[in-house]
Amino acid sequence: MGKNDWSGFFLVLDGIDGCGKSTQAKKLCNYFKSNDIQTLLTAEPSDYDIGKMLRKYLQNSEIPASVDALLFAADRIEHCNKEILPLLNKGSIIISDRYRDSSYIYQSIEGKNEGVSIDWIKNINKFSLIPDLTIIIDIDPKIGLKRKRKQAINSQNQSLDKFEIDEFQNLIREEFIKIVKNSVVSDEGIHILIDGNGSEEEVFNKIMQVIKSYLKNNFKLK
Repeated sequence: MGKNDWSGFFLVLDGIDGCGKSTQAKKLCNYFKSNDIQTLLTAEPSDYDIGKMLRKYLQNSEIPASVDALLFAADRIEHCNKEILPLLNKGSIIISDRYRDSSYIYQSIEGKNEGVSIDWIKNINKFSLIPDLTIIIDIDPKIGLKRKRKQAINSQNQSLDKFEIDEFQNLIREEFIKIVKNSVVSDEGIHILIDGNGSEEEVFNKIMQVIKSYLKNNFKLK
């Protein structure tokens, strides 16, 4: 889709697995709601039918990267049109836990031997929305995977997906950093890299400093 013309604010938190984006997304949502701002916290895959299918596929290492990429694009476009865009047009803040950058990076690395490229993935995602701001939380992959493994042990319903291995996460981190430093996807909106080390509150404060610089004038925060 083209230039953003909605009255709301579309924020994405992204990064490697276990970087803390889900925790920070929840904290941000609670913060905005405490300021009486209508806020939607969402995540990918979505809760629509395609998203539910994706959650199962992500546990299966035999599913081709091209299939993953197509399903993510379809899920994202449906999610944007049915839920995200209508709320943006009403002036809401939307916070997405993962978005297009994850597709570009994860599926292009996963599908390297299939010939799956970032350009192809960008093309199949062209009918989804461009975020106003994407914040990438950067941490050492060893720390992220340690968190994910702890979560898997503590949860009866959670297991590691096919991407949650050391070598893959190192490659993922490198590509996220490239997005910010080298503008690999420069037509994808503003990207800011945040150091994810420190306490939850310290990272939250770093994120809020960035967000306040980009929020539109119609959002008044305490």
